[in-house]
Amino acid sequence: MSLAAAPDLDTRRKRNRRLYVGTGLAVVVVLALLTLPTFNGTYVTQANAMAHNLKLAVDTYQKDYGRFPAISATTGDTVIDTPDEWRLLSAVLNGGQDVDTLAVNPEAQKLNPRQIVYLSFTRADITHGHVTYPYFVSPMKSQLLYTIKMDTDQNGVLGNLPSKAGGVITAKEKSAVWLEDPSSPHSIHTNTYE
Repeated sequence: MSLAAAPDLDTRRKRNRRLYVGTGLAVVVVLALLTLPTFNGTYVTQANAMAHNLKLAVDTYQKDYGRFPAISATTGDTVIDTPDEWRLLSAVLNGGQDVDTLAVNPEAQKLNPRQIVYLSFTRADITHGHVTYPYFVSPMKSQLLYTIKMDTDQNGVLGNLPSKAGGVITAKEKSAVWLEDPSSPHSIHTNTYE
């Protein structure tokens, strides 16, 4: 009788052990899922802070030099939304130094001859090392695009700014920064003017 009872006891122990391991894994998964919004919130806060820091840096440059950096040869308000424009603007704001190589960028030095550092950052501060300018990558690996618009015609108004509610608005601002999902145009995650 004791020989027949032994497999029953072993079977129950194995079953109980599996139950404990399964329950333990479920608890770990639930805890991990509960912390995910916290990490996502941290990245959103970081993105908001970077947007406001970029705006402050561009506005301070304008106050110091009496103009915005001439990144592109457009008339009217300037929109910075391409990798080349971002690379130049970031070097201008970084005292004329390229944020990737830390080498002197001659074109940026012409735009910031006093080599004032308005915002010290690296590409990883904006992109977290995943892609090229001017993207911010959320923890869910979705790319969000930073865009800066500057009042280079100095009329005190920025038009055609995307609104969080949809559509476009006009704002009495010197500069504006927004973060949107390029796969869903006008899906604004943060901005500095609303």
